[in-house]
Amino acid sequence: ASAAAIEQSRIRLQRLGFFSNATVETPEVPGHDDLIDVEFEVEEQSSGSIGASLGYAQDAGVILGVNLQQNNFLGSGKRVGIGVNSSRFQDQVNFSYTNPYFTEDGVSRGFNVYYRSTDLNEVNVASYTTDTYGAGLNFGYPIKETERLGFSFGVESTEITAGRFAVQEIRSSPWLIEGIDNFYESTRQPDGTFLAPEVIRPITELPDSALTMPSEPGFLDENGDEFLNWTITTSWTQSTLNRGQ
Repeated sequence: ASAAAIEQSRIRLQRLGFFSNATVETPEVPGHDDLIDVEFEVEEQSSGSIGASLGYAQDAGVILGVNLQQNNFLGSGKRVGIGVNSSRFQDQVNFSYTNPYFTEDGVSRGFNVYYRSTDLNEVNVASYTTDTYGAGLNFGYPIKETERLGFSFGVESTEITAGRFAVQEIRSSPWLIEGIDNFYESTRQPDGTFLAPEVIRPITELPDSALTMPSEPGFLDENGDEFLNWTITTSWTQSTLNRGQ
């Protein structure tokens, strides 16, 4: 048996992060002078974490957060994470999953999904809201005993909704509020009063002269209100945990 290979196996066990200590013994097999048993003894340690946060800010109000991370989910060696955060102007939920040994030679594969809702009108910053959905897929490839290359692919969809009092730079005004189907029409007299009865007409018959559009369109008028972003990321990592040197 190779003493170097046995020691490397012990180091790899300890590098997993599931054990605080790992020892190895190699007793001879009874009746066989040329055979040994390789016996590992390990001490388990916590492989997960639970975090909660509570705070307050003048603009954001009460800030709540809960995060769960398990690096050895149900004893499978897989990593699972869940996070929920909420404040006056933003809510966010995310979930991640990673299989560090997707293949026998140590290639990892994982994914994450998330949702984020932001309403800047709640903190009087701007009159618009955003809803963002995202997902990502990642792979890791071992290139040396303690080094890895990572590749991730992500997609994110964001929808922007202008508020009723959005500034000109966001959306040109005036503009019709969604859900309004009709308008009232009546005759104005010289003294400033209106003749009754008022006539209800469909909004499609509203004359163009009733609205005066500004000369400069806003951001949403020029670019739309839905945006899709793709990302590709590469990384290199080196772990010095329990290198056995």
